[in-house]
Amino acid sequence: MKNNTAERMQELTTRLAQYPLQLATEKDVTVSYRENGVQSDKTIVFLHGIGSSSASWLQQLESKFGGYRLIAWDAPGYGDSNIIVDSTSASQAYAKRLLILINHLQLEKIQLVGHSLGAIIAAAFAKNWPEKIQSLTFVNPALGYGKQSKTTRDGIVNDRVVDMTQTGVDGMAHLSPSRLLSGNAKQGAVDLVQWNTRRLRERGYIAAAAMLASSDLIDDIQNYTGPVLVLYGADDIVVPVESAKLVAHTCHSGIFQEIPNAGHAVYIEQADIFERFLLCFIRNKIEQ
Repeated sequence: MKNNTAERMQELTTRLAQYPLQLATEKDVTVSYRENGVQSDKTIVFLHGIGSSSASWLQQLESKFGGYRLIAWDAPGYGDSNIIVDSTSASQAYAKRLLILINHLQLEKIQLVGHSLGAIIAAAFAKNWPEKIQSLTFVNPALGYGKQSKTTRDGIVNDRVVDMTQTGVDGMAHLSPSRLLSGNAKQGAVDLVQWNTRRLRERGYIAAAAMLASSDLIDDIQNYTGPVLVLYGADDIVVPVESAKLVAHTCHSGIFQEIPNAGHAVYIEQADIFERFLLCFIRNKIEQ
């Protein structure tokens, strides 16, 4: 383990260079993504949270992951994906961008995995294009604030604006591991979280906050009838366990699975256990 922070960050950059950003384009829309390069008709698509990017799925991209083709997208305003020029930035608009990526890659059916804010986008996609999904996995899912008061919704956005404009990405990177990881997280997990935070784009982050404030995952998912897994890092201080259990309960065939010794970004902190539970779910529900 290198002791120098700059050396560790450079090592992450070198590892990520094995999975360079690629672009899906349609008219004036660009969606960036990374993939593991596996040639397979079995595909898992990963959606990151508000403080992250496609790079956060590095450990998954590096794993054999059951021979699956892995795609990790960048939400609008993240990576090289262009922002949605829309005053509401509703989750459906983000889901339409995901459809552009899936159509570009000519994917017929996918296993869709959404973490935190990515879970909101996954739910919106499932509501509109359920025929594209074989299984749906929510990881420490954010529920959105669409049913809350305007005061609450405005406060959610304003807090994120303050984070970005006053704290800045370097300050946010210093704080993010304590929010996203457990107190026992390894240095590699801390580094990956901070690498991602430092590369946030202001407009994309604030637009995503507006989408978070306006969305309601429960409304979007209540009529979805396909297989659903909810994975939850037990030490999460961002999303209450009751919220994650509500998602599983709302879904017609929802399964809740808690993962110990992990915070909000469970797929970073406990990548091996995350992979084992996800692949077990997919194989039992889809490949039987």
